[in-house]
Amino acid sequence: MGDLVNEVDLVEEYENENSVGISLVEAISDNDRDIAQNSQALNTVSTEGPFTEVQTRRVLKFCNVSPPHTGLLIADTLEKYFQNWGIDNKISSITIDNASSNGVAIRILKDDFRLKKTLSVNGQLFHVRCCAHITNLLVQYRLGVIRDIVDCVKDGIKYLITSDSRLKQFSEIAKQLQLPSKKLILDVPTRWSSTYLMLDAAI
Repeated sequence: MGDLVNEVDLVEEYENENSVGISLVEAISDNDRDIAQNSQALNTVSTEGPFTEVQTRRVLKFCNVSPPHTGLLIADTLEKYFQNWGIDNKISSITIDNASSNGVAIRILKDDFRLKKTLSVNGQLFHVRCCAHITNLLVQYRLGVIRDIVDCVKDGIKYLITSDSRLKQFSEIAKQLQLPSKKLILDVPTRWSSTYLMLDAAI
């Protein structure tokens, strides 16, 4: 029963915060949108994977974007929510990763906003590249130098964790050698820090 109460509380808290966030967005005037470029109140939209998140210091909505994740579908989804919330003329910038479909979505939205004459600074700040995505691309590029080592460690971990008996035997050997107990994990290519964590656990 406790989990159900907590879930109800979370949903209620989300709905309360959502209505406050929408009120904040509605209160942004066209003039404020231009001023916001130099403040922390800058409206941003970011997409990651199949989910779309719209925020102005608060999460207003997560929605599932059904595959295929084409630029047109992403742009249409964002535009629909912008219009539903009445903020389609208050968007200053969009932060999005470098996936090709996201680039298409940005071009579609930018052209649309340009036609409506609602782009701040002539659209120069409209597309803000995702810093985390760029960092991951740089790290993955540099990891290419030791890719053979990373792949060897990854293959070894896969070999161990796909069999309960092998994992148990590995744990027993680690105990006999009085090695610290660490959980073996696999890296995820889209999270550069996971490669570090995988190597750290394996060493």
